[in-house]
Amino acid sequence: IDSDILIIDEVLGVGDERFRKKSSDKIMEMIDKGKTVIIVSHNLSRIRELTDRVIWMDKGKIKAIGDKNDICDEYAKYMKEKKRNNRRKK
Repeated sequence: IDSDILIIDEVLGVGDERFRKKSSDKIMEMIDKGKTVIIVSHNLSRIRELTDRVIWMDKGKIKAIGDKNDICDEYAKYMKEKKRNNRRKK
């Protein structure tokens, strides 16, 4: 891949461990070369591993932008609360 911008949509969840490591290494190599990499994912551990800043979007709207750990923690808390509320409705 010889591009200035790479957009990846949920590809990090597929394949075996060897493929995931190879993909992560390639993404980090691109970032180290100053390329822009946009990762669309719900996999918080991969987001924490591969990114510095996060944009959390919900229904096409930006909910938060900031440090990967802050936003991932906020998202995890939101999803836990959403799941709890869904169980109460049933």
